[in-house]
Amino acid sequence: MRLLDIVTPDALAAYWVENPLNDVENDPSLMLFPAKKVANTELEYYIGQKTAVAPLKPSSFDSIPMLRYRAGVEVQKAHMPFFREMMHMTETERIELTKLQNKGDVFFQAMLDRIYDDAEELRKAAMLCAKIMRYQLLNAIGGTPAVTIGATSAAGKTDNVIFAQSYDPSGTYASSRYTTINDASKYWSVPSTSTPIDDLQAVIDTLEAAGCDTSMITLLMNKVTFNYLKASAQVKGIYVQGSNGNAIVRANDAMVRDVLRSELNAEVIIENGQYKGYDGNQHKFYADGYVTVIAGSQAVGSTAYGLTAEELDAQAIQDGTVAMVDGLFALASKVEAGPPVKESIWAAQTVAPTYEGMWNTAVIKVTA
Repeated sequence: MRLLDIVTPDALAAYWVENPLNDVENDPSLMLFPAKKVANTELEYYIGQKTAVAPLKPSSFDSIPMLRYRAGVEVQKAHMPFFREMMHMTETERIELTKLQNKGDVFFQAMLDRIYDDAEELRKAAMLCAKIMRYQLLNAIGGTPAVTIGATSAAGKTDNVIFAQSYDPSGTYASSRYTTINDASKYWSVPSTSTPIDDLQAVIDTLEAAGCDTSMITLLMNKVTFNYLKASAQVKGIYVQGSNGNAIVRANDAMVRDVLRSELNAEVIIENGQYKGYDGNQHKFYADGYVTVIAGSQAVGSTAYGLTAEELDAQAIQDGTVAMVDGLFALASKVEAGPPVKESIWAAQTVAPTYEGMWNTAVIKVTA
């Protein structure tokens, strides 16, 4: 019996669509960077910087109109990173699986479920690559929206970099959309003297002055930063004023959301997840002490999936088949005659985020 007669790429692709991963597919960053397929391996998109509108220039009758130039339009280009990883069934595992199936053993299904779990990990890992990149852009640590994918062996060191792309090569975002709180008494970690509502309002005012639609605001942060808001004397004071002066000692999540909604017309997205990096350590998708302020209700970019060799030349994979997962990335299988005989399933994708709506966002660092 061949494993790949049972666990085919098509069957796995269908299984994955029917069993979505709550921590990956329902990630809120996908609403900001919806997936799309592109017919190449190049990342290309246009960034138009929001600026205040200038009036039409005066003219005279019967004259040729003066040319009005678009402000701050840049073309971003980069090679999209490629990811591929494999799992395989050994000869011993194939023999045991065949024995269990022939006997009608109840453990056959349990072993088959484990195979699906292994393959599910491939799919989860593929989706994770894009999620990491999206949050790197949104977080903009140090002020520069950038994506860096690679293995690291020590803090601050990146070995085997496979993709490193700055989405702000001119440094304009860092100078105009990135704010740090430098007064230690105003750090959000100091609840008695911090003024987080004022800080956020200042960022929103900057976006509005630049021509962004601030009628709807989204605030992205992690739970550590959100808890600063729960402890804030300013936040609790505003809530007390709106609740007939009833004193509160400790604010809950709903209270904080109410204050942000009433004062800033802002909704909150909390990303508190972690992932295991190439260095084997746990990393947060979104760092402590940062807030991304997003103006408007539109997506800020896309998660662009390019072409892979697997989907372009499926017939070249001898004794193998290829399926596309949601039409975005490839899942392939192959049998190698050996010896030893090896049956393999692997995922392959070319993916990177675009960031057309970068100028509708700003980042504030609220602690040291």
